[in-house]
Amino acid sequence: MVFAISGDEGSGKSTLAMALCGIDPGFTSSRIYYFWREYLKANQDAIKDLARHIPKADFDRNNVYDIRPEDLTTETINPPAPGSFLLYDESATQMFNRAAMSDSNIQQVKLFIANRFIRLVHLLCVPKVTSLDKYIREERLKYFIYIVKRNSPDLDPNKAEYTAYVWGKESIAAMGEAPQWKKQFKDQEKIEKNLCPDFKITLPNLENPKYINPEILRDYKAKKTLYNLRQTLDVEKQVEDKETKPKIDYSTLIVQPGETKAGWVKRTGKSPTSYQHYRCPDTPK
Repeated sequence: MVFAISGDEGSGKSTLAMALCGIDPGFTSSRIYYFWREYLKANQDAIKDLARHIPKADFDRNNVYDIRPEDLTTETINPPAPGSFLLYDESATQMFNRAAMSDSNIQQVKLFIANRFIRLVHLLCVPKVTSLDKYIREERLKYFIYIVKRNSPDLDPNKAEYTAYVWGKESIAAMGEAPQWKKQFKDQEKIEKNLCPDFKITLPNLENPKYINPEILRDYKAKKTLYNLRQTLDVEKQVEDKETKPKIDYSTLIVQPGETKAGWVKRTGKSPTSYQHYRCPDTPK
């Protein structure tokens, strides 16, 4: 089962997701993920745990997929059991609409197909529902929750509220990919009139021990800070790499008089399709 929670920055997507995860008595901060690799590993460990419980005779008779005993090992002490809740925060950073059908998107689709079997509950925090891959959005998404408003808790934290709209699977399909979605989500009146949510919910301040375990909330904030630090360090490294990268001397790519295409490709390492671009008029074709 997959839930997507969307809303403006700071609207409380992650807080609402953690409150929902409280339905699972075994949920801990170790099941809050920010990076695709760690999220993938948690799902993989859940499947490995199921496979380890297959009787040996049944395993040997049906193992037509070349699964080795070492493939079933996992470093996770307590892998997620069926029905466990997993929270993938900032998920849209790695689950974008498959514009180019990248390897990452293909992996995500395979993962969610497999998850129909292991029955985990996924909560994905995204900027907008159309950020998700089409297969995940149309085939796997059970509920979409959009947070419209969060009252400022500056004066009295107990007066903070979430106002959100909820769409079920059929309603999500009916909305399709209408281009006016984004504009209408900014207007509460248009949401109710044009996007036909299944129902509206109003919740109190969820950063309350009644709704979220304080230890989980504390760990979440620490993880979020470290995640943002990792992102800024990665950006810094990319900038440094770009600044220190040797500049290309394009004059060396010009096809020399008498130089054949095969010779030019061997010398420059460029694609044969680029040959014509660097070719001088007197160079043999």
